[in-house]
Amino acid sequence: MRTASRRTEDAARTIALESTAKGQTRQVVVHLKPGAKIVKFVRATEPGKTGFVEQPLALTDLKPGWVVSVETKHEGDKEVAELVKVVLER
Repeated sequence: MRTASRRTEDAARTIALESTAKGQTRQVVVHLKPGAKIVKFVRATEPGKTGFVEQPLALTDLKPGWVVSVETKHEGDKEVAELVKVVLER
């Protein structure tokens, strides 16, 4: 799911997202599993390395309006994620 981040709650380990699919926009609250990764990709700066490398982020680093890619599973009545990738920082 590609979505725009609306807000985060560090204590609850949740991200409120706005998701658009089939012409409909909906609000989704995603719960992060313990140990879930939040990453963005940056150009490699080390000599000899090319391309992009994964850079870990904290939940508090996410900003409203950023576009993220999240794969979720249903666990009970919750959407739960193990990985959040920042696609675009606005």
